[in-house]
Amino acid sequence: MLYLKLSFWPHPLVLDYGTDVVRHVGAVLPQAILLVLLAAATAWGLWRRRPAAFAGACFFAILAPSSSVVPLVSQTIAEHRMYLPLAAVIALTVLAAHHRLGRATLMIFSAVAVVLGFMTVQRNALYASPVSIWADTVAQRPANSRAHSLLGLALEKAGRPTEAVASAREAARLAPGSAEMHYNLGYALLKIARPADAVTSFETALRLRPDYAEAHCNLSVALLELGHG
Repeated sequence: MLYLKLSFWPHPLVLDYGTDVVRHVGAVLPQAILLVLLAAATAWGLWRRRPAAFAGACFFAILAPSSSVVPLVSQTIAEHRMYLPLAAVIALTVLAAHHRLGRATLMIFSAVAVVLGFMTVQRNALYASPVSIWADTVAQRPANSRAHSLLGLALEKAGRPTEAVASAREAARLAPGSAEMHYNLGYALLKIARPADAVTSFETALRLRPDYAEAHCNLSVALLELGHG
């Protein structure tokens, strides 16, 4: 249902939604009811051979493999999965509007195109740097540990190491079982000359993942800086 909402009003857009999942049906019951009704209407339309049902069938058939059938481990939702299904939604919307409004549709959708064009320019401005796009992602999804971690790496590359540590620390807090998040925190701490704290983070990463080669390497660097040759 979020995909459909974004089809008509693409705001806010999020680069990385993370891996959160809904644990209880009650949390999405209204959306589930709407989705079932749309699926039922599509099935009924196909049975009655209604042309509009073809668009609904395309929407569900194209989107289902990447959102329902295949297990998703990288992102539970991703806007790029709507690129192909969006064609069905747009075609159905434009044809329905033209059927109702006739030639006035051209003026209406021309105005819509101007508004969406302005929104596109604003969105594109966020891609000016890794820091700006990941900062926006964190603002939209504050519980996304990966977004915090990637913002930290972007800040470190941008020469803002103190801010990078804050982002990396938040990522490790949100994902305490992730060796990568603790490693990134240790790496950021090394960059601001805090080897003792970095040792703690690297050791945590290695406790979670003993074969983490980069953590072993940078742990040795931190120990050397502390004089433990």
